[in-house]
Amino acid sequence: MELDCATELFHHELCDEAVAHIAEFLMQLALCFENTHLSQLQRHCRHLPPQPAYDPNQLDLFTGIDPF
Repeated sequence: MELDCATELFHHELCDEAVAHIAEFLMQLALCFENTHLSQLQRHCRHLPPQPAYDPNQLDLFTGIDPF
């Protein structure tokens, strides 16, 4: 389930302090969730196909350039 965050969830104007408090709460909530369900997250990730070590869409800008 994906939501368009900009339009569906966070469309109200908030002051800077409120944004900072909400961001901190969400980060703490995510950490708490990960700590509580870490074994399930690890089990799920073990069944995912391996990710490439590099992004094939990323341009290689430094090929042929000597290091310092």
